[in-house]
Amino acid sequence: MTNTPLHHDQTAAPVVDDDLIGLVTSRICHDLVSPIGAIDNGIELMTVISGNTYSTEMGLIGESARAAGMKLRMFRIAFGIAPAAATCRGTELREVLEHSFSRPRLSFAWPDAAQDLPRPTAKLAALALLCAESAMPFGGQLRFQATQGGLRITMATERLRWQQELWDGLTETGNFGDVDAGKVQFPMARLLATQLGRTFTLSDQAEGKVLLV
Repeated sequence: MTNTPLHHDQTAAPVVDDDLIGLVTSRICHDLVSPIGAIDNGIELMTVISGNTYSTEMGLIGESARAAGMKLRMFRIAFGIAPAAATCRGTELREVLEHSFSRPRLSFAWPDAAQDLPRPTAKLAALALLCAESAMPFGGQLRFQATQGGLRITMATERLRWQQELWDGLTETGNFGDVDAGKVQFPMARLLATQLGRTFTLSDQAEGKVLLV
């Protein structure tokens, strides 16, 4: 099965209300987190009952279950419903972001205190980080900061995979054109930023590419 590109037409009215899409995403993530978490809990219980330590196979299953559960939590923040009056706890957001954007060649840093953020702001941060991550398949460091003035993401890497059309669309200096499923975070981030009265800007700094919103 091939992916059908999503064409982002800025003049067209949305077919489905954004809140409804968010609710569907939240429902899917919520319903999947519990059984995936149960797999990890079951492995721990089996270990306690048997009195043995994790085997390599069991450890791999448990690690994969934890990673999947964290990824679902990330998707729920990024693509789920984000009521304006809701708040995302900073400790929870830091945990999700650190697990989602840390892998052997990529590290994530949130050097400041992880303060609570309004849910729409947390959603915007998650979408923006997903955009930045897509440009760093060869590794590096993602650095995130949340201040009263907005969000700052630094992409520090020796090699970027840059798709100029996507970033032009995000920063409103151009159009997205065709966007496949793997890059849907770009138009969603721009749409949410517009709804929040914000604009993405991109600059080259000594520490790397810096994305502000």
